[in-house]
Amino acid sequence: MTFSESLKPFFRPGSCAVIGASRKKGKIGNTIFANMLRSFKGPVYPVNPNARKILGKKTYSSVLDIPGKVDIVVIAVPAKIVPEVMRECAEKGVKGAVVISSGFAETGNKALEEEVSKIARTTGPRVIGVNCLGILDTHSGIDMLFMPEEKIERPKKGDIAFISQSGAVGSTVLDMIAEQGVGISSFVSYGNATDVQDYELAEYLAADPKTRVVCAYMEGTKNGKLFLEHMKKATRINPVIVLKAGKTSAGSKAAASHTASMAGSDRVYDAAFKEAGIIRAGDLQELFDMARVLSKQPLAKGNRVLVITNGGGFGVLSADEVEEQNLELAELSTKSKKKLLKILPAYANVSNPLDLVGDADPARYRAALEVALEDDNVDAVLCIGLFQTVSINPKVMDHVLWFNKHKKKPIVFCAAGSEYTSKQLQKLEAKGVPTFTFPEQAVKALKAVVEYKKTNPAFDKLRGFKK
Repeated sequence: MTFSESLKPFFRPGSCAVIGASRKKGKIGNTIFANMLRSFKGPVYPVNPNARKILGKKTYSSVLDIPGKVDIVVIAVPAKIVPEVMRECAEKGVKGAVVISSGFAETGNKALEEEVSKIARTTGPRVIGVNCLGILDTHSGIDMLFMPEEKIERPKKGDIAFISQSGAVGSTVLDMIAEQGVGISSFVSYGNATDVQDYELAEYLAADPKTRVVCAYMEGTKNGKLFLEHMKKATRINPVIVLKAGKTSAGSKAAASHTASMAGSDRVYDAAFKEAGIIRAGDLQELFDMARVLSKQPLAKGNRVLVITNGGGFGVLSADEVEEQNLELAELSTKSKKKLLKILPAYANVSNPLDLVGDADPARYRAALEVALEDDNVDAVLCIGLFQTVSINPKVMDHVLWFNKHKKKPIVFCAAGSEYTSKQLQKLEAKGVPTFTFPEQAVKALKAVVEYKKTNPAFDKLRGFKK
């Protein structure tokens, strides 16, 4: 069995048991079981030797007592009895176990974790965890998160997969993604990586038809050679963006006590990411921003960016960031400049940034976007619309969506403001145009479609985007 086949049950199971299900609201075992009952369409069995029924469902003393097949289990019992539970799962023929329980190598109990690892390697089942938050899959309905829905909103269905070594980081990002209306395909918190590794998850999810981008928060990996081998395969299928923590000596020490990770030299990781074709994010916001752009926009054939704005200051900030990110400001062709000069007022600046000036109306934006679409000197567009000015109105959104519909060049939109501006941005985001409040944020995210193109020139063809 290939590792891909061994991971499939975690994301597309037919049945599931929650070992350590609890009758008491507020307990981890109760929350997990309630979430699975609410979300998953297949059979969910509670296992607890001290209860007859939990949430109206017949309860079993052991996984061995459950009639019929059990594909995966969620284990939320004290660490010391996890090996015994694992052996019962192996006897039952369970294919995958997600071990939520903590108290293993991250607290110094390496022998107990090695015992769990040995069971996974020899008799099975495969293990995600230990010391993890679990899996959320919006397409199959798997929801193992031990956080109530009223405290952390679940994202809608989407095409961004997120892998996190940290449950706290993962849950925070999930909440942020849901609040902003962005969808995900899968979320996996893998904790100590006792058995299933980050690179296995990345390659599996990159090949998942429901996924377009794989994001990962990691503190360290256990096998550099295999990491490179699998990540190279993953990035050939879909973009992989990684936020690597533990860059400093203090961070490395914290990672060791958090998930028993060996963070290693940051320079070594940086070189490995480049060799594997991984895009490296600088922080959580950048990770999220890059994912939104890569999931919805075509790649840029080069690094030449056209900045369109109705505010000179925002144009200057954008130009600075373009250079900071080693991108270039596109030089408009003579033909494009002549076309713009016929349409724009004499006081407009036909250069880059292309300043449509403070009284810009939707017609000027349409003209600028038409030029950007047809000019071969332009590879990507950052469009800025400051809605506080009197002449601009929501019609601008229609012109941006017209440009986006062609799917020939990537575009992102930037606007800063309060409720009125937010409503305009929501319209664009819902139709696949990534939106940003600040130009620096937008340029950093746009860089991702330039970087990925360098290593995957045929990617757009696979996605169905136009050349």
